[in-house]
Amino acid sequence: MMKSAANGLFIMSLGLIIIVFSPTMGGNSTNLPMMFTGILVVILGGLMVFLKKKKDKKS
Repeated sequence: MMKSAANGLFIMSLGLIIIVFSPTMGGNSTNLPMMFTGILVVILGGLMVFLKKKKDKKS
């Protein structure tokens, strides 16, 4: 696995940690801005991994 793909997986894991530890406001609802930030970070990391794998497949 190349460096960029490893960085993407690390960023995805940080996003998942943000999602898991997003604080709750009262009952069962989560803090939505923090949840969306975690989802955005996971998508960004997944995009990095996808683009690296696609670039490796071409060459």
